[in-house]
Amino acid sequence: MAAPILALQNARITFGGGDLFSDISLGVEPGMRIALMGRNGSGKSTLLKAIAGSIELDGGERFVQAGTRISYLQQQPELIPGRTVREQVATGLPKSMTEEGQETGYLAAQVLDGLGIEGDRQLQTLSGGEARRVSLAEALVSNPDVLLLDEPTNHLDITTILWLEEELKSFRGALLIISHDRQFLANLTNRLFWMDRGRLRTHGKGFSAFEAWSEDILAREEVEAKKLDK
Repeated sequence: MAAPILALQNARITFGGGDLFSDISLGVEPGMRIALMGRNGSGKSTLLKAIAGSIELDGGERFVQAGTRISYLQQQPELIPGRTVREQVATGLPKSMTEEGQETGYLAAQVLDGLGIEGDRQLQTLSGGEARRVSLAEALVSNPDVLLLDEPTNHLDITTILWLEEELKSFRGALLIISHDRQFLANLTNRLFWMDRGRLRTHGKGFSAFEAWSEDILAREEVEAKKLDK
């Protein structure tokens, strides 16, 4: 097994005076394509923020291997008014490319074309769905080592979702996705992280295995509970 390029050890996040989750340990290795599952309110998005480093842990440690580039698409994008779409997306381009003077305009244009949004638009004129497309484009052009996506298919039509799938299939870094789009997850993932009642369960197969795996765990727990009752 490869060494993790990003990890959490005994991570804890508190919310409303109590622990949202605690003792969460995980490692993200190159080539992992992870579906992060869990009920609404289980802490999936918060865990993704902790992995991204956009919020601090209330306990435990976060490790990132030196030189690792992380890109994070959050549910609510934060865009700066006064920029064009093209200018915003260009901020995601790797510094190495811009410093070496490489032609980068075509990269942004290609992604924006795939997502169906014009580069000359002003950010303040965008709808919420269009703003998410811009944030997604910014994440894609950054060519990170770890790409974190929170509901990337929201506000996308079928054609654009299929285009995004193909882009992500060719992505060489580690991928971690939260999504309600079951087919999207099945087509892209080879690992499972399951936030279940404040703990994290992991499985070495992708989303297609989730239903059978999770039902088996719950069934075994029910049997154990009945034994304890007796």
